[in-house]
Amino acid sequence: MQTKIKFNKIISIIIIAIFMLSIVATIITIPDTTAAVHPYTVTTYCYVDVNPIPVGVGQEAFVTFGIDKSPMTVSNQYGDRWDNLTLTIGYPDGTTKTLTGFRSDATGFTYTTWTPDRIGNYTFQAHFLGEYLTGENPPPNGYSASMQAYIGDYYLPSDSTVVHIIVTEEHATRLPDNPLPTDYWQRPINMQNQYWNTISGNWFGLQAYTNAGYGYNMTGNYAPYTQVANAPHVIWTTPLAPGGLIGGEFGDSLDSNFYATAQYEPKFKEIIMNGVLYYTYTPISTSATYGVIAQNVKTGEILWKKDDMNGTLRMGQIWNYISPNQYGGQMFLWSTSGTGTRTAWSCYEATTGQWLLDITGSNVNTNGAFMMSPDGSILDYYIDTSNTSQYYLVCWNSSRALLAATGSIANWRFQPTKGMNVTWSRGIEWSVPIAMAVDGNPIRLSLSGPQSGGNIGISGNSVLMAYGETGNWATWQVDASYDLTDGHQNFVINRTISDAPWSRICTYTSGQGKYAQLITEGQYIALYNADTGSLVTKCHFPDGGNIWSYFASYRPIEAYGLLYQSTYDGHVYAWNANTGVLNWTWYAGDAGYNTVYGSYPGKIIELVADGKVILNQGHTYNPPMFRGSHAVAINATTGETVWKVNSFCQSNSPVVGAADGVLFLPNSYDNLLYAYGKGRSATTIEAPTTAVAVGASITIRGTVTDQSPGQTCLGIPAAGTPAISDAFMGEWMNYLYQQQPKPNNATGVPVILSVVDGNDNYREIGQVISDANGFYSFNWKPDIAGKYTVYALFAGSESYYSSNAVTAFTVDDVAPAESNEPQVSNPPTELYFAVSTAAIIIAIAVVGAVLLMAVKKRI
Repeated sequence: MQTKIKFNKIISIIIIAIFMLSIVATIITIPDTTAAVHPYTVTTYCYVDVNPIPVGVGQEAFVTFGIDKSPMTVSNQYGDRWDNLTLTIGYPDGTTKTLTGFRSDATGFTYTTWTPDRIGNYTFQAHFLGEYLTGENPPPNGYSASMQAYIGDYYLPSDSTVVHIIVTEEHATRLPDNPLPTDYWQRPINMQNQYWNTISGNWFGLQAYTNAGYGYNMTGNYAPYTQVANAPHVIWTTPLAPGGLIGGEFGDSLDSNFYATAQYEPKFKEIIMNGVLYYTYTPISTSATYGVIAQNVKTGEILWKKDDMNGTLRMGQIWNYISPNQYGGQMFLWSTSGTGTRTAWSCYEATTGQWLLDITGSNVNTNGAFMMSPDGSILDYYIDTSNTSQYYLVCWNSSRALLAATGSIANWRFQPTKGMNVTWSRGIEWSVPIAMAVDGNPIRLSLSGPQSGGNIGISGNSVLMAYGETGNWATWQVDASYDLTDGHQNFVINRTISDAPWSRICTYTSGQGKYAQLITEGQYIALYNADTGSLVTKCHFPDGGNIWSYFASYRPIEAYGLLYQSTYDGHVYAWNANTGVLNWTWYAGDAGYNTVYGSYPGKIIELVADGKVILNQGHTYNPPMFRGSHAVAINATTGETVWKVNSFCQSNSPVVGAADGVLFLPNSYDNLLYAYGKGRSATTIEAPTTAVAVGASITIRGTVTDQSPGQTCLGIPAAGTPAISDAFMGEWMNYLYQQQPKPNNATGVPVILSVVDGNDNYREIGQVISDANGFYSFNWKPDIAGKYTVYALFAGSESYYSSNAVTAFTVDDVAPAESNEPQVSNPPTELYFAVSTAAIIIAIAVVGAVLLMAVKKRI
């Protein structure tokens, strides 16, 4: 769990609050222009604040300081800033230290962090040394006349009051981070649960795989901010197109199926944001789409379907635009229309799917390398080939274009007008020429490039390009790298493949600041540093590989310090990404007569996330589909199988998506989209409704069922079907959703039974496993009298969230023991005699008492 305060967000809030004060102060102290003429000489007031007070040794403190006036040329990220701010710290031993090199933000303030290394009394004082407004960093359209008037004004020096703080051994307290959820959760996530960012990543679809789905980002499908279930439990499914066996007249061969193995026309191109899955509905082909669908990730509920979106849904965006007047993310969808570089972008509000604006122009690009800046701005790096004698690398920024279109990119608010038409060129950040020759020889863009449109990719801090000979096999390739920030050239290297001449060379951005080159005939993957071009290592296939390992999957992925690669011979390999040492090998097993590969080909590594490698088996050539293919989750560290379930890959590149703990994977066996993840469960409990005696045996019974929202292939909803153990989950899901045989030996889940007895003592009375019908029962003898409350708890599994139930019953004391002696009944005459005898005895006693009293009187 994170224990460190996320100071950047806290400081942002502090600065916004200070800004409001500074604005008021600025308004009050701006000179009256009718009484004075520029340049002004302006009095300033310096301030400093340190928190928390007191602070503990080794604990980070926040120091905020600046002056009361913001520079009058400020316009959002443009305009002057104060540079002459210093901070003097006084130490317990009487020494002082002055810190310099600070620059204010738009409000006139700045901040730093400070960590004391010993206890004692400290002082802080901020200083403003005075400064002229010079008009630096002007907006792209220049300063307005009113702003230009302030250039040359001088702001006088000032010092803050001295702030005293105490450093103690004891740390200042803070609210603890809320732990990650262990039970069901959904959007929205309360803002106070900031640590949940580690499991709530989105899937923006920034990588456009060739003829396939949309990847997590430009370096591949390593998704570090989501969970993937440790069992193949299906939450829900939805049809992507007609699928499965056609039947009847079309026979029973392996190609008697509906169009599914769409190597060049995938049925699923996914975007996931804020708990909503978006995709273009493509039941026939990518040339005939039928609107965009938005579905709830957790429930599968269709939130909306739009048939009027322009072109093809391309990517999602959450723009966290932060300015002194605006703070927080806004969510958009982007689609493209047209072909090539003469196309248009359309922007939609993601919650409703309503059209917002278009970006058009003669130089629009939709086929570059996309990434998101820290604030969510879309950056498009592409190659402008309009000048055939000199190509240019261009960086386009969506925020620059949108802010410019709303009045000025120096705006402090983004307030778009519906129906806007934005010119593409307004978003261009920079354009730099790229190398057109190496060692005096001309070079050209060719080959596959780093697996993105325009032979361009992103890894580390660099934009990567690949140049080569015409065709798929070559003896050389030129790699080039340019800096992401300003486009300056990092390197241009001519690589000669001397150890495997005339080899097929496939270049990919593999992630973690590297790029990979798969040398197919050489049977190895070379990893290079994306910023320097230096060789990191070579990862060799064991034993030189074979004909089927030649057909390695289309992209290796680096994560957790390992490089993962699958092959057609049924293997997945994991090498150390820095040394090339083979860490583990996974094998799908022998396939016998089912395939021609001897095993089940690992067509695609769909995803690496949450410590697992998700592999989708299958291929895209004749016969179109074979039986026995699976989606497999492999432990990313050990190479052990975590789970598998029937599935056949749909494309030659990934078509997966994952967010909010849900994995989305299309299945060519039936053309259904499967949502895998933990499902909700329901537990019931029953006990005797009439009182029982102490020591009497009772039966406690109930059920544990799946409560997922999906509809099964049995014609019944998943909700109410038995909860099944993780060990049988793959087989059970195959039965429940894919018309496969029901596993006869499946078991249910453990249930813990506890009571609060008549003495108010809580105790566990036993555990039981439910059966394949979801039913459980337990016999027990209560040992004391009183009212009992009995609890049934299913603590959850890798497939289901927990659930519980409660009921009550009563136990009475034992009745008095009956005598074993026979009971005799007297007849009426004997009863009369007995009563008469008793009366005579009483009468004699009375007479005797009277006589005794008479004798005493005579005496």
